[in-house]
Amino acid sequence: MVIGSPQGATILSGTIDVSGSSSNLSDFGAVVVTGQDVYLTGATIDARSPSSAGIIILGSDVRNVGSGIETERIFVDQVSMIDASALEAGNGGIVTVTATEDARFLGQLTANGGGDRRKWRYCHYWRQ
Repeated sequence: MVIGSPQGATILSGTIDVSGSSSNLSDFGAVVVTGQDVYLTGATIDARSPSSAGIIILGSDVRNVGSGIETERIFVDQVSMIDASALEAGNGGIVTVTATEDARFLGQLTANGGGDRRKWRYCHYWRQ
């Protein structure tokens, strides 16, 4: 799921749910929130799954999942939550927050592994 456009601001509040509900390793979601500017205010992005968590990309598409948009600025407020955790088994998900000029992340980010593994797969916060 790609949210945003190449020009202007993308403002997200409320809940985006791309979580998986089964223990199938391929049952995870992906979301890209992009635009010239990206603002999360009171937002929740849920990409959790029982066995293999999802992918959440805020801003520039450094993992090449489809948007190709360069994000200049990102702001995530203190009440916004992002979760790409594996709940029962497997590694945590992939989360990137990337902007070319300014990235401010004040919210909560979780990408824990499930079960005994408890490993993050990949979390990346970067201002190019």
